[in-house]
Amino acid sequence: MPKKMHKYLTIMLVSILLITPLSMASAVKIFPLKKRIIEDTGTVRYLKIEGGFFEIIGDKGTYFAGKLWKEYYPINLPSKFKKDGLRVEFTATIAYKGFVTIQMRGLPILPIKILSIKPIEEKPKLVFTLSVNKSFSADEPITVATTIVNKGNTSVTISEPCIYGNTLHLDIKTPSGDKLSYFGPMITGWPTTITLKPGMKTSTTINIADGNWARNLSEYKNGGYSFGENPGVYTIQAFYKTRYPPSPLTENTFWQGTLKTRRHLFTISNQKDSISFNIHVKKTYPFKQPITVKAVLTNKGNSSVKVLDFGLDHFIIIDPAGKKLRYIGPIGGLRRPIILKPGETRSITLDITKLYGESIISKYEFKPGVYQIQGRYSSGPAPWPPDWNYTGIWVSDLKTPVYNFSVVDSNLSFEISLKNRFKLDEPIAVEATIVNNNDCTVNVSEMGLLIKSLDFTLTTSDNQTLHYSGPYVRTLPRVVQISAHSNYSMKIGDIKRVFPHYNFTVGDYTIQGHYISGHAWGPVWKGELNSKLHRFTITTQQKTIINGMVYELFHTGIQKSDEPQPMDCIQPIEDAKVVAYPIPIPVNDRYLSPAPK
Repeated sequence: MPKKMHKYLTIMLVSILLITPLSMASAVKIFPLKKRIIEDTGTVRYLKIEGGFFEIIGDKGTYFAGKLWKEYYPINLPSKFKKDGLRVEFTATIAYKGFVTIQMRGLPILPIKILSIKPIEEKPKLVFTLSVNKSFSADEPITVATTIVNKGNTSVTISEPCIYGNTLHLDIKTPSGDKLSYFGPMITGWPTTITLKPGMKTSTTINIADGNWARNLSEYKNGGYSFGENPGVYTIQAFYKTRYPPSPLTENTFWQGTLKTRRHLFTISNQKDSISFNIHVKKTYPFKQPITVKAVLTNKGNSSVKVLDFGLDHFIIIDPAGKKLRYIGPIGGLRRPIILKPGETRSITLDITKLYGESIISKYEFKPGVYQIQGRYSSGPAPWPPDWNYTGIWVSDLKTPVYNFSVVDSNLSFEISLKNRFKLDEPIAVEATIVNNNDCTVNVSEMGLLIKSLDFTLTTSDNQTLHYSGPYVRTLPRVVQISAHSNYSMKIGDIKRVFPHYNFTVGDYTIQGHYISGHAWGPVWKGELNSKLHRFTITTQQKTIINGMVYELFHTGIQKSDEPQPMDCIQPIEDAKVVAYPIPIPVNDRYLSPAPK
């Protein structure tokens, strides 16, 4: 091949490598770089294409020619930086600006300054925690759980945390200040090794009331320390330390170090189940009015118990949107210890609209809707002041069941509408409407007879009282959102179909609507609304014309007639109602109406 031809082929190969099939370069919007200088960090990689070359995979990338570039093709890269996997920091300019398009794989650059940097160090991060209940009865197991979590970015090998393997230690102090030690069985060899990948954890559960703990060897030989015979407040802290295993593990592959948890308190008490805590909440509260909640602490045991008085009382509240709020208050200084005698109660009534919490910055407004609330109470020792006696204080955390309550705005109303007179064969149409006069959207249950959210009380002409009695469907109503100052309506074409077992005859009737909003497929306003009492009449009708007047006669005893009848054909009837109105007379394209009689 001629030398000149070989040169042209080489140029073509380089162009194909840098530029994939071209698109319209004129359609690409060019964004100028700041000072036209690229500053980035990245990793050098070797590409085995057409003899091979080096590229740099950038960390942050460069935005140029309408594209974010993360692959750089360095021109004249110094040989000492041609190492696959090398981390570098570089400053460069763009080469061949006129040939750059968004279809290119990498951005050609001319390095101005390039330095090698150390790779990100991968190291494990072990987190060691301990969990224990705050209160135990005298005769139940005292379980303690320790957990080691690898929160680093690489795997780590450690010794199995265990008491009998001498890698896990518990520092336990009794109410009298004595220290308990483990005297139980120990293994003779090395503890098992385990490997924790990033995010993995290992846990160990221990029952310290198993008789293997004592203040001294003599006590251990006599059955160990008795927690049940020594009620009071205990402290516990856990420690972990690796033990170097034999080969093939080496110091480079085995984690070395010690870990410890924070101190925890727990109480052994014969009164664990004697103290009860609950709250009393109303089902509904008016909007923009106090929401009072009563918290009650009761001693149900047969002996007196020293507890902390109410103080940092708090509630967990879930609002209608599902947002969780933690309210605390009122804060009245340090909580005093009090003595609750058998059967004695201690209570406090709080307005939660005046409380403040962790999840909000300003005062929270309880808007109309359904809320959930749970009360929390805690009792425990305090280190000061010295003039208050905290010795023998009962320690525990108590939670109440979760209760629901509704905030109701009085501007939510319900009404039905219908005509006051119907013919015997005419459908009795009724429309039920809920009106939201609030300044906010209110969620209510869908109206419906079959889903028990709508009902009617109908009093018939023969003094029977009717209610809808089914059928029903076993499903929850949908949630209907009524926007501020709008309404939601439902039409019933014929109320006679609601009461199919009753034969509607002519006469006077009364009807009242009832709406119930409660459980639905989501949070809704809870409450009941009643409409006004409406009267309507079912009648027959007869017409006659006398001296240009149409007379309509309504009475329950007259047969219906489709055509106007002569007046002398109507038999005299007592208590008949007569309505007369004139027939319009056309005169000169206008209608004249005689005066009504």
